[in-house]
Amino acid sequence: HPLCNHFTHPCHCTSRLDKYSKMSDMFSTANVGEAEALAQTANCCNIFSFFFAWWIIFSPLIVWKRVLTAGIYNRLGTGAWVASSTTQTFDCGSFCTGVIQNQWVYWSDLDGSNVCQNGTKIAELWAEPYGFCDNGEFDRGTEIRTIEAFTILTLILSSFAACSGCSVYENGSKGLNIAGCMSFLTWLSAVVAFSVMASFKWYSDLRSEDGSYMPYFTLTASGATIVPYQVRSMWFGPTFGMLVTIFICSFMAHVMFHVSARKIDAELASKDDNADYIQEGAPNTEEGGEVAFA
Repeated sequence: HPLCNHFTHPCHCTSRLDKYSKMSDMFSTANVGEAEALAQTANCCNIFSFFFAWWIIFSPLIVWKRVLTAGIYNRLGTGAWVASSTTQTFDCGSFCTGVIQNQWVYWSDLDGSNVCQNGTKIAELWAEPYGFCDNGEFDRGTEIRTIEAFTILTLILSSFAACSGCSVYENGSKGLNIAGCMSFLTWLSAVVAFSVMASFKWYSDLRSEDGSYMPYFTLTASGATIVPYQVRSMWFGPTFGMLVTIFICSFMAHVMFHVSARKIDAELASKDDNADYIQEGAPNTEEGGEVAFA
């Protein structure tokens, strides 16, 4: 091109097509590779597990039952920190739900004075048969404490797994292997929690046709009193389903993290090499750079 004679340094005249081709190559290096995509998918599983674990802690629906009677929905349930929940609602229109009654009895509300007194129905029908009373003192039992402990542990481990999975650019395969181990521990914690739920005798009796009892507050002449409320044919509820979902997601994340860890270092190194190559070939107007003309 005649204008090239005006430059002191040699120059190469390129078309706009060549310029745009280089820009396209530059942006292509930002594409996510196979191992990186797999690691991101695994981390999404851990993030889901983290939020599901929060839901489990606050939900009273490990075992539940929902019945519609004369236009009123009666929902009963029990959870890790809630001995019993009773909710009565009705539909009052589109996107409208009316609440008639909503009562939660927390495990912390129960003690020897209102549950373990000799001769009371709640002691004879519920507390004593399931070992909640020990010499007149209320004890929520090993099963409930185990469920509470491993639910919290699942939350903590899933948060560590999610944070470790975010370090793919910083730590490469090392970070992904740590995330994979944390995902495995999350899976193991979830296994313990839902195994105890599935084998807990009180939960099993609530799901049977013969049924069992749940503690329930009622008002009497002497004040609020805990009474047994008979329930039968309940089902495993959304809380139990969320825990099973954590079990599945964390195991999938464990496998995907370790698979991606085998390839991620080479993949990131290749991406860095491509980026360096493009940067070295970028236009340089000071020394022999390429000049694009229309």
